[in-house]
Amino acid sequence: MVELFPRLHRAFWTLLLLTTGYALGTFNLAVESVSAPPIPIVLPEDIHEPVPLVHVREINAGEIVGTISKDARLVIGDTVVLTSADGSFHIPAKPFLLNIIDVPIPHGALFVASNRGKNYYPVDSSAGNALAPENRLYFQSAEDAEALGYKAAH
Repeated sequence: MVELFPRLHRAFWTLLLLTTGYALGTFNLAVESVSAPPIPIVLPEDIHEPVPLVHVREINAGEIVGTISKDARLVIGDTVVLTSADGSFHIPAKPFLLNIIDVPIPHGALFVASNRGKNYYPVDSSAGNALAPENRLYFQSAEDAEALGYKAAH
């Protein structure tokens, strides 16, 4: 008899929850079916002045392609980009596709050589700058380079 009360208690609450869930679900469906149509949203007219705009659309066939609005100007370096009658422009992309690598030179280094080559060069020479950064060896004097078997480039 003692276990009968907890069973009845559990059955009562289960039945109450199921009935409440069914009633709320049915009510919710009825409310959804008679709800009012959405209110249309009317946006106010834009009263702000248009902002000059440069729109770069793509890089295609080596050219940067885009449009420039009436009041905008596009200057690249010292060159003003001119547009066609419809505001579109096509400019060469090559100046923007350069890979500039800044290679720090150790303090006091006057000469550079490649660990794959036989010659050494002044660090500020065009040949020295052309060496791949990952292959560079730096020297403070010509004697240091020659001591490792490198020869002065002519």
